[in-house]
Formats: sequence, structure tokens, C-alpha cells
Amino acid sequence: MKKVILALLLVSTFVVSATAQNEKVYKTYVKNDRLVHYCNYKGVTVIVDVTESGIFEPQISIINDTGHEFVFEPKKIKAFCYAIDAQGKSTRNMLGMYFDKKLDKSLLAKDSLRIYTYENYSRTQSNAIFWGNLLAQAMVATMDAIAQPNTPEARYWARAHQEELAAAGEATKAYELQRINEGYWRANTIFDMTEHSGFIGIKRRKADHVVLEIPVNGETFSFLIDARKKY
Repeated sequence: MKKVILALLLVSTFVVSATAQNEKVYKTYVKNDRLVHYCNYKGVTVIVDVTESGIFEPQISIINDTGHEFVFEPKKIKAFCYAIDAQGKSTRNMLGMYFDKKLDKSLLAKDSLRIYTYENYSRTQSNAIFWGNLLAQAMVATMDAIAQPNTPEARYWARAHQEELAAAGEATKAYELQRINEGYWRANTIFDMTEHSGFIGIKRRKADHVVLEIPVNGETFSFLIDARKKY
């Protein structure tokens, strides 16, 4: 009888273990009071970290323990948020109850979000910094003109102030472009027993929740990220 019970336990353990291997289990850990999401499945671990730059610039790490290398193509990542279809996409940030109370999300509409390529994100950020600097310089020039008398000395210091602002703007732009060049996800071969990390840029929308569908090695990992959640 004991042998029969032991055999049943072993079979049960094997079935549970096999079932766990065939299902994606999504978990979280805490970093700087925020939740980091991850999933390990068939030798691949995918980690989504939004603790640094938020849900619209997530850091994605992939650990390969499959026994072989594979190519990861970030251009295949998809992102969307939810909206109440009847009320339009302006309801993206009004859906807390659906997630807090775990209501049926099949009643919601999917609102697809644009994910930038490396080239487009570099261009977008560069333009944003350029126009931001230009606006700041115009505002400072206006304030200087109001506050300073129209004298040669005042005009000299106003020009010097403008040059300082321009130099600071160029330094900010150079730093941002270097950050993107070094850290933005592009297609890469991930070899066995190695890890690769990078971030992607998502077109910003007024939303608290973003779903990321990340295809890796023939499997799709789907993460629901809640920007409101803290540890």
C-alpha cells in the first residue's frame, strides 16, 4: 500500500511539474519601492523594469538559458493600453477599477501604442530637446529685455546668457543621444547563458496601464504594467 501511495505521489509531482513548465507564470520583485515584472519559461527569462523612466520607456532584459542562441528583434514588440470603447480613447486613464477589482477586460477596447525604432526615437528626442531649448532661450531673452536697460553692457550680458543656454542645450542633446545610442534595444543575437538589456520608447499617452507583448524565441511574453502600483 505504501508503495502505491509513493508511486501516486511521484506521478502527481511529475504532472504538477510538467504543468508548471507548460504555463507562463508572471511574477514581480521590488526595486526602489516599485514592482519589476518578470517571467521564466522554457529557459528564457524576460524582465520588464519601469522603475527608472516609467511605463513609456521600459527597460527590458532577456536571459538566455535555452542551450542555444537566438535573435531577438525588438521591432516585433507590441504595446497597447485599454479604453472603454463606447466612450473613446480618452478613458485610458479611467480604468483603475477594472484592474483593482479584476473585472472582465474583454469588454474593453485595445488602444495600440506606437513603439519607436532606434532611429525614430533618436530623432524624436533630438527634436524635442531642440525646440525645448529654443523656447527656453526665447523666454529668457524676453525676460532679459524687460529686466535690463538697453545699454551696450546689458546687451553684452544678454548675449552671453543666450550663449550659455545654447551650450547647455547642446550638452543635454549630446548626453541624450549617447544614452539612446548605448542603451536602446536593437536586433541582437543572444547567446546561451548570457543576458542582454535595453530600453524602448513608446509614444506617450494619458494612460496608467500598458500591456507589452514581447516575442522571444518563438514565445510571446505578455506583461500588464500598472504605473500606479508601488510596493
